[in-house]
Amino acid sequence: MKNTKLNYTIVGSFVLLMVLALVIVVSVLAGRTGSVDTYFTAYSNVSGVKYGTQVLYEGYPIGQVESISPDRSAGKLMFKIEMAIQEGWPIPEGSVAQMTSTGLLAAVSIDIKAGSGADIHKPGSSLPGGELLNMFSAFKDIAGEFGDLNQQGLMPLLDTINKYVPELMANLLTVSRDVSEKGPAITTNLMEFSGNFAVLSHDLKATKDRIDGVLANMEGVTGGNRENIDQSLADLRHTLQSVSRHIDSITYNLEGTTRNVHEFSRQIRQNPGVLLSGQKTADDAAKPKP
Repeated sequence: MKNTKLNYTIVGSFVLLMVLALVIVVSVLAGRTGSVDTYFTAYSNVSGVKYGTQVLYEGYPIGQVESISPDRSAGKLMFKIEMAIQEGWPIPEGSVAQMTSTGLLAAVSIDIKAGSGADIHKPGSSLPGGELLNMFSAFKDIAGEFGDLNQQGLMPLLDTINKYVPELMANLLTVSRDVSEKGPAITTNLMEFSGNFAVLSHDLKATKDRIDGVLANMEGVTGGNRENIDQSLADLRHTLQSVSRHIDSITYNLEGTTRNVHEFSRQIRQNPGVLLSGQKTADDAAKPKP
């Protein structure tokens, strides 16, 4: 009898220990091993979010989702998320509760991106939420943008092109006909131009040869008369030096001659008879000498 009670006691104790261990393991996995602080956030779409969804802070597990409830107080349907976070965990102002998924098949989690504010959110406050960012949502956004581009850009462009294509083809047909009709004349003109250009190039070559001959003759003349040219330059230098030495006397004589001519012209204007008699007028004779 005593052995039976002892066995029951041992089995019961083992079961209680296993249950306690299970509770501890579940609490550790859920991120709740002690007291928690409650924070809130809201999303327009909570696909993949449920009770027990892990809450991270910059990738570090700090809690879990406690409840999800619809909220229409803002005039549109939003889903309010209650998050249980480790007690005392500081969440600075400006932090964002971003829904994220680490892979294609990974579970959705809420990762709180730390803000840069100096103040700390108080427990019970609401954090701004960021919608889920993953490959599927990115593909969805790209598909939506491509659809808008198709409807607003490509289709009107194609309609415009289709409107002008017949006119463009008609113009091309007209141009091709004109080219085919005027092609022989254009070819003939090109041939004439080519022939004229060949003649011009030949004439230019002959002109170049003549210029080369003239330059050679000038070089020969210059080389054969180098001594005479040098002597002429020396004589010219001597003449210039002589003129430079006598320039003052030449200038003086020219000045005197100019005065005499001026005086002579003045006397002729006053008494033209001087040219015939060579004598002064009575007025000039009566003038006192200075």
